[in-house]
Amino acid sequence: MKDLTVDVGILMTGSGLSDDDRYADSCQSLMKQMRGRDEAYLVLDSGKLISSQYDRKMRHGTFGHEWVRQMAKADKISIVKLGQFNRGVRTALIGVSFSREDLRYVRAAAESCSKRLVSHDPHYSPKVRTILRRRVVGVVVQSTTEATCWLTAS
Repeated sequence: MKDLTVDVGILMTGSGLSDDDRYADSCQSLMKQMRGRDEAYLVLDSGKLISSQYDRKMRHGTFGHEWVRQMAKADKISIVKLGQFNRGVRTALIGVSFSREDLRYVRAAAESCSKRLVSHDPHYSPKVRTILRRRVVGVVVQSTTEATCWLTAS
């Protein structure tokens, strides 16, 4: 199984709901690859923090909204219980100006099989990525292009 935790910004960009459309094609490409590959799963949390954010920020009928619906219909959702971080990790992340709202994605990725999070959000600075990789059980943040390459590699 290749499961990916996908930041809502990816869905919004792929749906044309972002002011920055330079990643639109790669976002759509990743979503299409995930939908078309048997081994690809979308990671969501059992407390529905991620899916509720998807619902809040996405409009019904958009590409991203329909993609999540199709992933669920095809039983390509991996549900995880959000992991907890110790105070040191939280303090380190807040110390490098990491957005608390994005913690839901990191906590889900930490509990997933692949431990991969897909985002173009600038909150995932090189310092944040280092903390996540070293201190949060190997969570790796990838762009849509990197995630698509990983997903399609045998």
